[in-house]
Amino acid sequence: MAGITLRKRLALFSTISIFTIALLYYWRVQYSHQVGEDTLRPKPVEPEKLDLTKEPTNLPTIPTTTSISTKINVTTSQGTFIGKQTSKYPQSLEEFLGIPYALPPTGDRRFRPPIPVNASNATFDATKPGLRCLSGPNNQGQSEACLHLNIYRPQGTNSSTKKLPVLVHVHGGAFNFGFANDREIASLVGWSKEPLIAVAFEYRLGALGFLSSKLMAEEGALNLGLKDQKLLFAWVQKHISSFGGDPDNVTLMGPSAGAHSIGHHLMNNDGSPPPFAKAIIESGGSTARAVYSYDNLLHETQFLEFLGELGLASTHPVPRCSPNFAVSLF
Repeated sequence: MAGITLRKRLALFSTISIFTIALLYYWRVQYSHQVGEDTLRPKPVEPEKLDLTKEPTNLPTIPTTTSISTKINVTTSQGTFIGKQTSKYPQSLEEFLGIPYALPPTGDRRFRPPIPVNASNATFDATKPGLRCLSGPNNQGQSEACLHLNIYRPQGTNSSTKKLPVLVHVHGGAFNFGFANDREIASLVGWSKEPLIAVAFEYRLGALGFLSSKLMAEEGALNLGLKDQKLLFAWVQKHISSFGGDPDNVTLMGPSAGAHSIGHHLMNNDGSPPPFAKAIIESGGSTARAVYSYDNLLHETQFLEFLGELGLASTHPVPRCSPNFAVSLF
């Protein structure tokens, strides 16, 4: 194929300011979302492209001299997380905020499926929420390194108490907006008549999570936001028991794009046990609206406009999609 290789083309995106990408996507590209047969199974990531030995750089290690060491803590294979208590609700809560469930999707990991966080013996501050995923031209409080979660549990809960049901909230926002705590999930736990543990999390949005084109398909980079969600569910299955939750009693809940996402996870069957037991689809679903295939002319036109605004269109023709690619939602 003439020109630069596909992987080098996509790598050029990694050299462009992430806020430039976000601004152009939200100002130039109309909302659209690809599902069903239009999503390809991701190709293996070349090891030399990624340094998986490095721990996330956005996790502050707890200074041993501070009083935070007296606060509640939970130890997992990913490390020990220091949380905090709150008494603002009828039921006092313990909160663990900003816990990463994937390596930051930055640099060579941009436009790639999420990668789990390495095991660690370190101690981390989980008393403050992390930054939101980029969701528009206002970058305040937002970051590309945003794949983290928040956990809320009744005070006194731990790994040795009776395992509590778990609620995982998938936020809405048309796959372009929204954030983990756009609902006050802590309030739901604090006012609940029955004890439960709740999880809220961030996933990639807009161009970084749902950019469609033949090139993105060939790179295995479609529906990255859904892949983020799937990895989060796996994280809950692996670690929630350390926080006192029951991995066999997990319920997904979400409105709008969150409900739409849950519908896709319900319909996905890769032969492995599902990572949740129940689902609450509050509005919409995976079959509730018409969507375009990733190679639809609308997507291809928008993608070319996107490349043009970044100064890449003239040297980066959109390739033809090979008929030999395996087809899968995830």
